[in-house]
Amino acid sequence: MSFRSYILLLFFGIIFPIFSIKAQQSRNITIKDGLPSNTIRCIFKAKSGLLWIGTDAGLCSYDGSKITIYDIDNGLPSNMVWSITENDKGHLWIGCYNGGIAYFDGNQIQSYSKKEGLPSNRVRKLKYKNGLLLIATDSKLALFDGNQFYFKNSMMQ
Repeated sequence: MSFRSYILLLFFGIIFPIFSIKAQQSRNITIKDGLPSNTIRCIFKAKSGLLWIGTDAGLCSYDGSKITIYDIDNGLPSNMVWSITENDKGHLWIGCYNGGIAYFDGNQIQSYSKKEGLPSNRVRKLKYKNGLLLIATDSKLALFDGNQFYFKNSMMQ
């Protein structure tokens, strides 16, 4: 092969495809579009395809065109949503800073706080795995099996 053939092969085989890739479209969503706040604490894409957005003024679902807002008026324990995760059934667990956690089955919201055994209402992060909810609070790490909270009282024990 000649030098010219190598250059043509390089251009059409490597460089041309890079420039021909379509750029993905993106869109900013703000309070002008219906968000309750521009302060976003977390984003979670559910198995259903819905995008869930945690803000300092509530929880939002976004289906690509419509935003639905859930807040304390809908049963959230706090409007400060800092973490969202999903269980095996596709139901949401929502971590609310200064409010505890909430379970949302798509119809109603059930809240859990210190009154129910959560070590702190200041929830920072949630993770669901193998039927257990791992909860990171300001004071302790806890597990929740759907019925009872488990945590150690002291790290020194």
